[in-house]
Amino acid sequence: MGPEQTLVRLLLDTHFLVWLTGKPEVLTDRDRALLSREDVEVFASIISLWEIRMKWQTIRSDGTRKGDVSPDSAAALLEESGWAVATLGTDDILERLRAPAPNRDPHDEMLLVHAQRLGAQLLTRDRLLVAHPLAYRFG
Repeated sequence: MGPEQTLVRLLLDTHFLVWLTGKPEVLTDRDRALLSREDVEVFASIISLWEIRMKWQTIRSDGTRKGDVSPDSAAALLEESGWAVATLGTDDILERLRAPAPNRDPHDEMLLVHAQRLGAQLLTRDRLLVAHPLAYRFG
């Protein structure tokens, strides 16, 4: 990466991590191009791995899993891609969002906090999150 390029830091929303792991056909060409750019640094939050784990371990009454991908396969994808897993510390938990979360989902709020602390933008297609100031907007 040359000095004239500005680094873009992206934090994957959980659904992006699920799609990358188990349903890559859902990604658009624009998504793939963004994630493969040299000036983009990609992260996943430990919150996403935890959310994937919770869904994977939930068994519906018909015997099927609620989650589409295992936490092991999501972690393996991150490792293979060279993308970092951002962990949480006390400062992250105590951080207040500069712009309020648009819903009451604690996972979404924590992902936004994580993006804020990382100086990153949240890559999301969640209709409630795409207008948030921390959401990535394609130019």
